[in-house]
Amino acid sequence: MKRAIGCTVLFLSALNLSGTAEALLNNPGEVVSTSGLSAKVLIRRDKYGVPHILAKSEEAAAFGLGYAQAEDHCLTIVRRFIAARGEAAKYFGQGAEGDFLMKRFDNLGACKANFGQLDPLLQRVFSAFAAGVNHYIAKHRQELPPGIPAFDGVDVLANGRAGAVNSAIDAATLRALKAKYPDATQSQPPQPDRRATQTRQWLCRRPAREWQIHSRCWRSR
Repeated sequence: MKRAIGCTVLFLSALNLSGTAEALLNNPGEVVSTSGLSAKVLIRRDKYGVPHILAKSEEAAAFGLGYAQAEDHCLTIVRRFIAARGEAAKYFGQGAEGDFLMKRFDNLGACKANFGQLDPLLQRVFSAFAAGVNHYIAKHRQELPPGIPAFDGVDVLANGRAGAVNSAIDAATLRALKAKYPDATQSQPPQPDRRATQTRQWLCRRPAREWQIHSRCWRSR
């Protein structure tokens, strides 16, 4: 069990989100809307602020990890999940190019359609991580920008798939290729790139109150 929990923590840490404290995530008398997961996890922070998660199951560990990461990087997580939905411009007033890319590859739709094909435990782990993030947001609503939506396991999957899309279809790479081979692109009509086509086909098969637009608060963090 300890090994499985460790693997869960390491896997979810791939999101790449960069005093001693000890507390249960649920308060006495608090209504827990996350299937009791908050009662099954304890987060301890050492003197360097590093969270150590003690949990009774893989799901509870994922919940605790989501909460702990939200403590340190809440707005970063929110931005990434929203960007993976293809809704960055809607909420932040910028990022339309990325939104078009997410829509072009139907990032959120593909993940919704294929989420059920994941291993059942992995589905629960993704959902628990999102629940941990939601739990933090709910407890600190007054400190955060208004209108942050609720997230679920599909958003966690979509965030990972968005990274694959951005890596495969990178604007900087395309510009570098055009700069390196200017004659080829000007002297003949563009030819379909077989590898790019295969990559796009692979990606498409992979499972994958509005708040204040142009908010200075979001841009400043």
